[in-house]
Amino acid sequence: MATSLQEIKKDYEGSCKLLRIAESKYINAALNKLMEKSDIDLDRLDLSFRGNDKLLCDKRLEDSDVNALVDCLKDKSNLYRLDLKYNSISNDGALFVADLLQNNSSLCYLDLQMCDITEEGAEHIAKALHNNETLMGLRLTGNKIGNRGGMHIAGALQINSGLVNLDLNECDLTMESMIALSTVLRSNHSIQSINLGRPLLYSVQEETQVHLGQMLSINNTLRELNLMKVHVCDFGAERLAAGLYENSSLVELNLSCNRITRDGVRFLCDMLEKNTTLEILDLSYNRMEDEGAGHMARALQCNFTLNSLNLKYNHLHGKGLRLIADAMSINSSLDILYLWGNHTDEEEVAIPVHELISNGRLLARNTDVMTYVVDERIYMAELPNGPRKNYYTQPVDYEVKVTNEAILAARRHAEESGQSQGEGMVEEGNIQSPTDLPATQPNAIEVDA
Repeated sequence: MATSLQEIKKDYEGSCKLLRIAESKYINAALNKLMEKSDIDLDRLDLSFRGNDKLLCDKRLEDSDVNALVDCLKDKSNLYRLDLKYNSISNDGALFVADLLQNNSSLCYLDLQMCDITEEGAEHIAKALHNNETLMGLRLTGNKIGNRGGMHIAGALQINSGLVNLDLNECDLTMESMIALSTVLRSNHSIQSINLGRPLLYSVQEETQVHLGQMLSINNTLRELNLMKVHVCDFGAERLAAGLYENSSLVELNLSCNRITRDGVRFLCDMLEKNTTLEILDLSYNRMEDEGAGHMARALQCNFTLNSLNLKYNHLHGKGLRLIADAMSINSSLDILYLWGNHTDEEEVAIPVHELISNGRLLARNTDVMTYVVDERIYMAELPNGPRKNYYTQPVDYEVKVTNEAILAARRHAEESGQSQGEGMVEEGNIQSPTDLPATQPNAIEVDA
């Protein structure tokens, strides 16, 4: 039987008395706000105690508050999602959260973004994951768990078979933990989305990209890979492209904010000519230039699965944009294109974009630029569109395997225009099932005591 919010509040008050802890005004205000709603699904309870919600309370949750909250929630069989982002939760609070993971058998999604958890807290959570099979989404973005914390998480992934989405963005991972995670993903059959953005890498030899490329050639369950700010250069792009030749599952690849030039783009475009699964590619904040745009235009004439392409801030001039625009007249699948941040002050850049928008090939909701004419000259302006624009402020819906709002917009456009989803659009369940992996297992990930 589903536990009501009134019962949860009563149990919370009892836990505070038992632990001799003052009740949190924020928790009480959040529960009262939820009880005012009439559309609450008590069978899949979604509790949000975000520390940046200043409308409810101006004080963030601390470890003692989490202790009382966990004490009243760990026996609730209808707890589905728990959002604790932006709170003052340290390693002691992570220990309480780990206790929740070990004792609650219904929690599916846990958000601990931007708390104060370090390597010790990551160890507590990783050990809890050894025996937890219900948690599907874990977000640790912005917690400085470092190398040891990343190694503990990698060790947990060797045992855990339930986690589907893992976000380790801005967690100060190092080369050792990045390689450990890449190694574990060779044999892990459950992870479908992983964010490894902004690690602390000091080597220029791109060892991490070599291991990630090898992982992609073996793993056939991963659907989304975020490698933003991973110091990918041209050699690393070549290694990733080599792995994607043999990959049959990856749908979204984020390579933004790296050091990929026209040579690295050429390797990726050679891969795109043969790849039939990748639908979202983010190359923003690199240095593609016009020659790289020529390689991309060539790939777009052969690839009919790519649906979203982000080329923001890639030093493109009019020649490169013209090549992309001409390729889109042939390509029927690419519906979403982001271009702001290139040499948009040049009219020769605005002209091909203006043609794409005016003839309906590129819809305003599927791009981040608009064009207008003043004194018979075409200018460009920025639109507030783009992928992951609410990444740090809104909860992630882990149930959506491809987390890109623009893809859904493109699907709606296809339905409105009468286009069948079989023509260049994504269909639910169209990804191949995992193939049998080699019997050999990667070396066990060990963490020094």
